[in-house]
This record gives sequence, structure tokens and C-alpha cells, in this order.
Amino acid sequence: MDAPRAPDVPGYDASAAAAVISATLAQRGGAALVVESLGRLAGAQLTPARSGLFRSSPASVLLGTWRYEVRADQLAAAHVVGGIALAQSVLPALAAGKHVASALAIFVAEQGNQLLPDVLAMLEGLAVASS
Repeated sequence: MDAPRAPDVPGYDASAAAAVISATLAQRGGAALVVESLGRLAGAQLTPARSGLFRSSPASVLLGTWRYEVRADQLAAAHVVGGIALAQSVLPALAAGKHVASALAIFVAEQGNQLLPDVLAMLEGLAVASS
């Protein structure tokens, strides 16, 4: 699945964000950390992992029209429109970093630039966690 086309957001470097996210995803537990971090952004919808006797579901976050979920320590991306997943695939760490960085740029453009400091702080936290 190709990364969404990122709009130009002043103050947001998509390539640097992709590098930080990819580095985090390459570590053990990185996919869960990225999903949890994205879920803390205003406007994002976090669904915690559930496990039960008959049914379980992985942790996921809805970021605009993109849903990311943890699958066996990898990140799966789905394009969701009207609550229906139109396309879904598990992404390798490098591709997932670019995909999430582009989705973040779209999310900031849609939600407004007041979200940008939170996104930058999240990326800084991921950079510290992955170093």
C-alpha cells in the first residue's frame, strides 16, 4: 500500500518524522509504542487491545481516514471511509514510517496547526525511546 500524499505543513518535516517512526518500529514493541503515541493526539481515536475467551482484537488508532493496528509487532495500515476498511496491508518498518509520517501531515492539515506542537513532542518522545 502506497503512502498517502502528504500536504506541505509549515514546521513539519515528513522525512525526519518518517525516520524517527521507522527507527521506533524497528525495535521490539515499537509498533505498540507508535500506536499508543498516536492515540494520545487530540482528534485521534485509540482502541486498546482486547483479549477474551472467544474474541480478541489488537490495539489500533484511527488517524483521520487511516487506521493503524499492531499485528505481531508490525504495523498494519487500513484506509477507512465511512467505517469500512477499503484497503489493508501489513507494512515493513521503513514503509510504515513514511506512511505514518504522511498520514500525520494530512491529520495536522485537517485538524489545524494548533496540533503541530503535540505532534512534534510525540516525535521527540519516540526519538528518545528509540535511541
